[in-house]
Amino acid sequence: MLTRMGVGMAEMTPRDMADKLLAAGFQRTGPAATTLSDPIADTPMIVTLDQLRPYDHDPRVKRNPAYEEIKASIRERGLDAPPAITRRPGEEHFIIRNGGNTRLAILRELWAESKQERFFRLSCLFRPWPERGEIVALTGHLAENELRGGLTFIERALGVEKTREFYEQETGGTLTQSELARRLTADGYPVQQSHISRMQDAIRYLLPAIPTVLYGGLGRHQVERLAVLRKACERTWDQRALGHHLVMDFASLFQDVLSQFDSQPDGFSLQRVQDELVGQMAPLGPVRPRFCATSSPRSSPSERGESLRWIARLPCSRTR
Repeated sequence: MLTRMGVGMAEMTPRDMADKLLAAGFQRTGPAATTLSDPIADTPMIVTLDQLRPYDHDPRVKRNPAYEEIKASIRERGLDAPPAITRRPGEEHFIIRNGGNTRLAILRELWAESKQERFFRLSCLFRPWPERGEIVALTGHLAENELRGGLTFIERALGVEKTREFYEQETGGTLTQSELARRLTADGYPVQQSHISRMQDAIRYLLPAIPTVLYGGLGRHQVERLAVLRKACERTWDQRALGHHLVMDFASLFQDVLSQFDSQPDGFSLQRVQDELVGQMAPLGPVRPRFCATSSPRSSPSERGESLRWIARLPCSRTR
């Protein structure tokens, strides 16, 4: 029998063998692999600019103040530390994992200017997309941006707010400020609860009125003083508005007044904001019991002084 089988196999031509392998019993029944899966461990790899996209939730909105210096360094030396990359499951392009969006933008510029291959083809470290991918990526970008040029206060505030959204998606519930601070610290980006409170105030009350000033770099201390002024004036408004017919609420008045000062940060004056706000509120005092913010004439210095005395009586009005 072995002899007959050996003879039979020997008599088969290559075409006969191919026909048998392609018979029904040997046909592929599973799905065909279209692309290779990503590595499951940190892996060095070479990628091109065409394969890379910036991280879409990058907290940095304004251009990095050190952009030109970084560009000059990369032009002369290349990338001393290529950014780590990752990829969301099922997506086509790689993204920057933590920090590095500025360097990616610079590389695109240098490639467009010079067409040098060293700016187009990059040696990167691929890191697998983690289970808590969006949270890990965003907190990583926040921390990295703090180390490489810093963020404006409002950029940090918006980044923290976006992180809060990711945390609440993860937990299925609403986070208190203290719980948010605890989670941020655990994920490597510590922020005090009091700072989170100011950040949320800035997003809610200041950003709609003075985006240019905030994105231009208005600092935390000035934001805190504005928040104190707003609260003090709001409390005075609530006390003095009882029994008066008002055509505008305090929130609208504050937005209208503040938006007049949305210029460059160097020209922003908290004192001028306070003077204008107090002047608009002065008709609530004894001189003008009825207040119409859209038609009232500008108040006199004595009326502004009276309003300032109302604010000064409130403990929260100290702005130092």
